[in-house]
Amino acid sequence: MTKKCRSIYQMAMRTITPQGTINAAAELLPYVASLNFEYVYILPLCEADRDMDVRTWSWDCINNPACPYKSVDFFNVDSEYGTNENFKSFITKAHECGLKVMIDLVYLHCGRNVYHLKDDPDFLVRDENGEIPLGGTWPFARINFENENAREYLWSNMLYYVKECGADGFRCDCGDMVPVDFWEEGIKRVREVNPDILMINEGYNRDTLNYGFDMIYTDNTQITDPNSLDLIKGKISVKEWKEKLLEPFSMEGKLIRFVENHDTASVAMIKRLETLVGRDKMEAYITLCFTLNGVPFIWNGNEICDDSMTLIMGNRFFPGTNSINWAYAQTEKGKRRLKIVKALNDLREKYPELQTCDIKLIESDEDVIYYKRCFDDKIITVIINFGNEDYKTTDNDIKTSIISNKTSIEEGQIIIEKNGYIVFEN
Repeated sequence: MTKKCRSIYQMAMRTITPQGTINAAAELLPYVASLNFEYVYILPLCEADRDMDVRTWSWDCINNPACPYKSVDFFNVDSEYGTNENFKSFITKAHECGLKVMIDLVYLHCGRNVYHLKDDPDFLVRDENGEIPLGGTWPFARINFENENAREYLWSNMLYYVKECGADGFRCDCGDMVPVDFWEEGIKRVREVNPDILMINEGYNRDTLNYGFDMIYTDNTQITDPNSLDLIKGKISVKEWKEKLLEPFSMEGKLIRFVENHDTASVAMIKRLETLVGRDKMEAYITLCFTLNGVPFIWNGNEICDDSMTLIMGNRFFPGTNSINWAYAQTEKGKRRLKIVKALNDLREKYPELQTCDIKLIESDEDVIYYKRCFDDKIITVIINFGNEDYKTTDNDIKTSIISNKTSIEEGQIIIEKNGYIVFEN
């Protein structure tokens, strides 16, 4: 059975406000709730390793040793963000606003100065000389999952977040690279406390869904996962993308779908998608994201057309200002994007069937995506024109136009301009 989830708002404390603190971010929870998101997903807050050996820094650390994905203490919040009590209050306030909170679990790797190493020298993987090797892409220490005490430590950490903090779900960083039997036992334990915990695996291994995970979060580069990122980056044509749309796993509603996330925004630096493709096209992709099977996901700032440099490895100390430009929310385009995102969330709330219901792909021009979502006696129609010419079609059964852009309707004929779209009920 597919667990239902309306939508997810991803929040990084380092980018969501200039202050970069939990308490500052908490002030925005009513705003996130007003857009009708179900979950707020926060990036890691654990105390980070401030090892000044640059060999332990990932390439994108921007002269900042404190990487959110290189912890030394899994149970305590880094003072950069606040305190454990601030964190618990954040979750309490989120619940009061009607939001659920998802936490990023980073268990593949950590800092080589992790505090627990003092109690258990075998907590980390060591080489034949007893030294702690560093990984490649992420030059961090690796946790030793052959050590039962290390497993127990991490399982207790999962339980701490659920029992003591009130977390509602976990996104598991690099989940494919952690033994599945570890996840199976950990998920079992937390669900004994809260059966409704939402578990999302970052990876490609679909078999993890057999071990307790509810959904998969990938970087969308798999050709078989017809998310929008390959399409928006021009790696595949609209025609190729449509050929993959009805791939069986995609139809199960267990994919997290996004246009941008913390990784892609950080890598892009100043060349954010909002700048590269423009407001209209970005809006069309977000609409695509929200009207397909699976669960839509928004990176903080996408909802106001923000194109600022939002580096999760940077903060207010290194290299300086690194936050969303909230002035965009007061612009005409920002106000429009907010309205569209709210309307899409409302649509997902009204019709939760959109997560899993059938998709009927309608024959259309090569650069047009045209499909109908069919369930019970309802039909939601989506048409998006990524071509360079106007697209014209006829649908005499339009009941209610939900959202649209660069579209006109005259006596049943629908005319959609380049990067325009329409979503309507039949």
